[in-house]
Amino acid sequence: MDNPGHNPMNRQINEEAAHWFVEFRTGDIDAAGRRNFDTWVRTSPEHLRAFIEIAALWGHSGELGRHGPFSLEELIASARKETNVVPLSRMSASEDALKGRQRRFRLAAAAAALLVIGSIVAGSLLSQRRTYSAEVGERRSLRLADGSRVTLNSRSRVRIELNDSTRTVDLLEGEALFRVQHEVSRPFIVRAKGTFIRALGTEFDVDEKDRGAVIAVVDGRVAVSRADSRTGSDRNEAQPDDRKDVLVSAGERIDMAEGSSAKPTPINASSATAWTQGKVILQSATLEEVVERFNRYSQRRLVAEDRGAVPFRLSGVFSTDTDFLIRYLRERGDIEVQESATQIRIVRTGNQAKP
Repeated sequence: MDNPGHNPMNRQINEEAAHWFVEFRTGDIDAAGRRNFDTWVRTSPEHLRAFIEIAALWGHSGELGRHGPFSLEELIASARKETNVVPLSRMSASEDALKGRQRRFRLAAAAAALLVIGSIVAGSLLSQRRTYSAEVGERRSLRLADGSRVTLNSRSRVRIELNDSTRTVDLLEGEALFRVQHEVSRPFIVRAKGTFIRALGTEFDVDEKDRGAVIAVVDGRVAVSRADSRTGSDRNEAQPDDRKDVLVSAGERIDMAEGSSAKPTPINASSATAWTQGKVILQSATLEEVVERFNRYSQRRLVAEDRGAVPFRLSGVFSTDTDFLIRYLRERGDIEVQESATQIRIVRTGNQAKP
């Protein structure tokens, strides 16, 4: 079973936090850089955690804290006011453990918090174009500068570009849940596998599979279309074919792998977003579909072969922990599991024997 409260540190986040720490240590950061840091650290609670831990590790709290004292109690109170920050009990330690840290950690955390909650210069929205990723076994939450939220599933990657006229997200790999802040003047477009999803003030999930994108709407509506054949084939040049928009409403999904016949079908929204709670809900899934879902959470590649006369079907609620699935399959009388250093081969030898 997996632990939904645990989120291993992302290598990209660590590198970015180290970069910002060096910038502040060398004193080369200017007002614009400070604003960019503020935007970065507010994007995800993991950014705050990484910066605090790096500052504490190096112990340069005295130089970082030149702006004045800031108590740990104020840090906790300020962090709790931020809707984008996870409870401190889910950071590197519980609140009680944090209070017992050495004075060096307290000062470093305070200095980081002071930088985080500094004022943001009023004016036009800062342009952003960044790539974010979640590694195997990780879920990552992002808050964009426009107030929208993006949650990345395990083994997922997005490129986000925000400016004064457009908001565009390329789902480069994997799956993401979007909760969009509606703005009439700035459309929010998600691009995945030649599919364009235009948010109409909504919450929706996009799963980029090999055969095409699958979109499930939790709340509101989205307009879904394929790339216009009259525009470039490159992801950055292609434009949506607005003549063929399909509206998908809350409680519906659309599988764009079905081509021109793709139509919205009813779906349980909680099933589509169960991964945000560390769960996979299967409904009469074939062995190949099971493997496809769980490959996202496995360090070793899962390979399936169904030799049964009747197709394998599996329903139920499972943890995203691949070991949990493998233990379950091993207990079946019709499944053989063959493991190597790089691969787990799941072979269904025949129909399950009756007890």
